[in-house]
Amino acid sequence: MVVLEISELIRNPIRTGIQRVVRELIRRWPQDIPMRLARLEDGQGLVPVPEAVKAILIGNTPRAEGSCFAKLSAQIAQACAQDVDPLPPEPALLVPELFCDPARSRFYYQLLTQNSGAAAFIVYDFIPWLYPEAIHVTQSAHMMPYLRLIRLASKLAFISARTRSDYQTRIMRGAGVEGPVLRLGADGIGLEKQSFEPTRRDFVYVGSLDGRKNQHLVLQAFQQLWEQGLQAPLVLVGRAFEATDVSAFELLDGHPLFQWRRHATDDALRDILRRARGTIFASTLEGYGLPPVESLYAGIPVICSQQVPSISDFPGGEVIRLSETTPGKIREAVLQLMNDGFAQRAWAAAAGLRLGTWADFARQTAQWICSD
Repeated sequence: MVVLEISELIRNPIRTGIQRVVRELIRRWPQDIPMRLARLEDGQGLVPVPEAVKAILIGNTPRAEGSCFAKLSAQIAQACAQDVDPLPPEPALLVPELFCDPARSRFYYQLLTQNSGAAAFIVYDFIPWLYPEAIHVTQSAHMMPYLRLIRLASKLAFISARTRSDYQTRIMRGAGVEGPVLRLGADGIGLEKQSFEPTRRDFVYVGSLDGRKNQHLVLQAFQQLWEQGLQAPLVLVGRAFEATDVSAFELLDGHPLFQWRRHATDDALRDILRRARGTIFASTLEGYGLPPVESLYAGIPVICSQQVPSISDFPGGEVIRLSETTPGKIREAVLQLMNDGFAQRAWAAAAGLRLGTWADFARQTAQWICSD
């Protein structure tokens, strides 16, 4: 029996970031490998989570589908009050979340001190510790207990080779375990395969405005292109973090070639991508980078920083790699993709890719947990 400890998702049931990965892991978990959900309660330890909560989290109930955060939280709290069978003794325990909760850290520190393999962890990245300034972190003391757990644990998996390399070379200085890389699924958007048409002219950037994904550089590139007469719309999809300066984007409100969709449903995102000639992902600091592979899964080529781990081993033509993330390089890439002949070749290359799904990710994770 595998037990997924998902306290953060129970407390904060948003649909982005790590919570999205956890939702997909639960949704796609292979049926032939028994799995239960649990949460940690201070003073009680692991507490089983009712099946009704699982249905709410993965959107299998009419009330949960499309529910706002407050409604989801209320539904989860109500469902958690139900009676449920106890957890089995000594399960294979998987922690698929990053956390800073002191009580949770104490629980796992005591557990791992007794047995370093008593819990397995999926590790996403080390950005908060290695590059705190990039995500506006000024105080890191509250995050150190989790890092101490990762240093102590002997059963780790990573979402990219780069994250594993950071762990081995910078966190453990060569003394770390050789955990597997579990590639995230590329089929989460649920968009049917697209085909190229010269009438497709939109460029779409999916990603939160958090100060490190460089949407401001993309905007500068398009402003220069618009001044030169290029009629290519730019659509940004993603919320802005509180510390991010968004004044340049707000100044373009109402511009005929610019849209900023701060909140977009899955249906709205699919409609946006059905008009895309290409997508852009100019971040240079990611643990993985889902938007590029989700675009490629739908057959849409990508302009992407070459530092993004998720595209590191792709053969070539489907991704226009940015050797430097500058407005000039972005401008050159957009002009390349605006050429119909070049675009047709890029689309053909994207159509030929075979990318992993969330079901693949869940199966690989379950097999890894059960491998001992």
